[in-house]
Amino acid sequence: MTLRRAASPTLLAAALLVCGCGGGGSSGHTTSVGDATTSPPPQTTGPTGPPSRRCGGLSSATVARIAGLASVTAQALAPDPRDKQACGTIFIDGTGSLVVQVTARPGGATDLRQAARVAAASGGASPLHVRSLAGLGSGAFIAGKRVIGFRRGGRVITVQTGYDRSGRLSVGPAQLARLARTAGAGF
Repeated sequence: MTLRRAASPTLLAAALLVCGCGGGGSSGHTTSVGDATTSPPPQTTGPTGPPSRRCGGLSSATVARIAGLASVTAQALAPDPRDKQACGTIFIDGTGSLVVQVTARPGGATDLRQAARVAAASGGASPLHVRSLAGLGSGAFIAGKRVIGFRRGGRVITVQTGYDRSGRLSVGPAQLARLARTAGAGF
């Protein structure tokens, strides 16, 4: 039996941002006992930082419809006090797995390129392949099949999928692109 301690809220928020991890066993904050797997609920306020603010553009109903799920709940992502995150929202399915995470930070083209480098590095020893993504503006990218980044209204928006309980991506690249386009319309 393997038990792992949950990360602090600040580290958890940073880990979600960098790796787009969710309820699958690869996130490092999941506790497994036998066949049962549980994830701690996401924090909604930083320990010393500003209160959380949800990003607009996506609703739980829209995420559920696009992802093909019965229900999805939305929660504000706790900002890292050292980060200039404008907003963050995570969408969780009925099993507690991360379906998608949306974050927005003030930034321009240079910041978008930096977000692409961070997304590529989130693959660890096997960096994720980053390629251009049409339809979301200049510099828009997709890293692997799980992170999309683009600019809207002076902000860098990232939309990432998590993993379901079986370790598969919660949504495929086409669904992720549709979620990104929908989220982008809200900025």
